[in-house]
Amino acid sequence: AYRTGLWRIYVRAKAEVVTDESKGKDTIIVHEIPYQLNKARLLERIAELVKEKKIEGITELRDESDKDGLRVVIELRRGEVGDVVLNNLYAQTQLQSVVGINMVALVDGQPKVLNLKEIIEAFIRHRREVVTRRTLFLLRKARERGHVLEGLAVALANNSSDRPLAAAAASAVEFLHCASLVHDDLPCFDDATDRRGKPSVHAKFGERIAVLTGDALIVAAFQTLAVHAVHHVRAERVPLVLSILARGVGAPHGIAAGQAWECEPSVDVSRYHRAKTGALFIAATCAGAASAGVDPGPWVNLGACIGEAFQVADDIKDAIGDPEIMGKAAGIDAKLGRPNAVHELGLDGATDRLKSLLEEGLESVPHCTGRESLVRLVRAQSERFVPEKMGRTAA
Repeated sequence: AYRTGLWRIYVRAKAEVVTDESKGKDTIIVHEIPYQLNKARLLERIAELVKEKKIEGITELRDESDKDGLRVVIELRRGEVGDVVLNNLYAQTQLQSVVGINMVALVDGQPKVLNLKEIIEAFIRHRREVVTRRTLFLLRKARERGHVLEGLAVALANNSSDRPLAAAAASAVEFLHCASLVHDDLPCFDDATDRRGKPSVHAKFGERIAVLTGDALIVAAFQTLAVHAVHHVRAERVPLVLSILARGVGAPHGIAAGQAWECEPSVDVSRYHRAKTGALFIAATCAGAASAGVDPGPWVNLGACIGEAFQVADDIKDAIGDPEIMGKAAGIDAKLGRPNAVHELGLDGATDRLKSLLEEGLESVPHCTGRESLVRLVRAQSERFVPEKMGRTAA
């Protein structure tokens, strides 16, 4: 079975034939029965065979099982050969059964009979693929949440006395980010029919629903903060946080402005980057500071640098990345003629720009109680969103 992948295995009860020389009678004693075989059903079946005279020579059938183990006693008539009766029982009852082995697995999409070594190798390949896919999925999720984590980290680094406001601001930033992705996928921009392996909103529900969905997400972002203002004591900090988020999503410096830059024939790539992902990171960073009750101004450069670095890394991935790892198609910027750091600076130039932005951002972290921890967290997070081949060097 292990060598060929096809075989039959006989599973048989453990039984013995005991001969009473003085009486000239044999007795069959069953000590073990096959796995999952119901003992009561087995005894009923033997009794039926005796009654139907399909098995002859059995005079008594007793179940003597107790706490010490299973024991079924089958007494035979004088002159009956115990081994013959036992073989008949094996043949006509489940005291013996046959288990067929057919080790079939899908190999490259085709069913194939495998031996033991081959099926273990196929299983290892399958598990490796499962773990790889799960890891890539978690990695993409971590990259997508970079701006959210940064805002919360800034609030914690400043010993925020209103952590629920920081959490509400982070949720609002995520709503705005999702809205920008829904709008970004529309035919008038990227015309993307899928995102992260699933149909985009407009591809599944139509353009009108996609526009309304993006708008609803923007409203939900500000509604989240408004609810916080009603139910929490630090409501005086909410207007500033609202203003920061509005600036990050609107014009002339927010995500809307970044989308508008894509409609221009020529664009300054750095300015474009800072109006798109940069604006989102600035909003997250400054909203985290404002929710902690500190001046958000000194935190602008951290958000701007990390946000632009994120976008440069995304440009590099678009140029040389693996679509399976990214969860989206590569080469979209070149296809649509969009601004791209690799197209403008070359791969080496874009890589150098990425490194310098990360270092500039880390150096610009203002002095605060948790500065050291925040720098470590941002550095670790940067290793996740930059391309894999250069992640550790860039960070």
